[in-house]
Amino acid sequence: MGIKNIPAGRHNEAGIALIIAAVALLAVSSFVVFGTGFIKGKDRDDSNLMTRQKMERIMTQAAAFAQMYNRLPCAADPKDDRFDIDFGAEDRDGAGEVCDSYDGIVPFRAFGIQERDVKDAYGRYITYHVSPVFTDLDRYEDEGVDVGDRCRYSEDEIWIGDMPLDGNAGPNADVRNLNPAKAKFCCPDISVHAPGTDISVTKQGAALVIRVGTADITARSNGNVGGIDAGINYVDVNEDVNHEAVAVMLVSHGYNGVGAYLGGNAQVAGDGGNDEDANSDGDAAFIDKSFIYASGNAYFDDILLYKTQNQLYAMLGGTCVKPFR
Repeated sequence: MGIKNIPAGRHNEAGIALIIAAVALLAVSSFVVFGTGFIKGKDRDDSNLMTRQKMERIMTQAAAFAQMYNRLPCAADPKDDRFDIDFGAEDRDGAGEVCDSYDGIVPFRAFGIQERDVKDAYGRYITYHVSPVFTDLDRYEDEGVDVGDRCRYSEDEIWIGDMPLDGNAGPNADVRNLNPAKAKFCCPDISVHAPGTDISVTKQGAALVIRVGTADITARSNGNVGGIDAGINYVDVNEDVNHEAVAVMLVSHGYNGVGAYLGGNAQVAGDGGNDEDANSDGDAAFIDKSFIYASGNAYFDDILLYKTQNQLYAMLGGTCVKPFR
């Protein structure tokens, strides 16, 4: 039977069936394309949440370390090979007094945790940066000359046990700081801060930009304190130490991983955004802002977590605000 003998109704049915099949195929294709994008986005959100949780746990270990030793550990040397026996240990100089590495991998051996605990949900090492002010052991050998006024009974005296650091026991010896190491951790004086090594955080898209590491002690008074681009420095307008200076910084380099340490003196290469580059160049200046999933220099997916010495003590119920206890 030739095609010309097929009833007209059959042609209509066949045409409708083809249209339905085409529509169904288009729907399936759209689901695959958009559904895959949705799943990918959800996976990234889940990974970011898991990463933040891991960073919070690391910061809790830092808080415990600070309260036990009244200091923070140096970074683990990112130049060490992953299979070196010292990989993950804090990197101090030969004398053990100061750090050789302030920026590197989280010192998981010092914190008593596993290597896997210092990797983000994307499997990359979390960057650890610590301010020298809160790590150097040689500072604790001096007699109080680098302790801020907040931890002093008077302007000139820091009371410890039966003897003040700066002089002889006096009539007020019953009012004393029982923990000199804590006083030096909680109240580092202006003399031990150094612009360029103190951690600086520029927080964008918020009401405040914190630039702790700047040398301009007047910026807080003549800057736009309440708005974007306001500055808070490591000293305030009276040249007293700002106790909200960032002591320790953690950075996950996010989904693209650009800049993350690999060990063996290597970092994840790639085309990250300009602000991502600022968070992986090894210096003390960091940028914190919302994610920007865009191509080119605007891209940003870093996750930052940072604490002051006050906040570290508070995490486990301690306090720097009352250093006499």
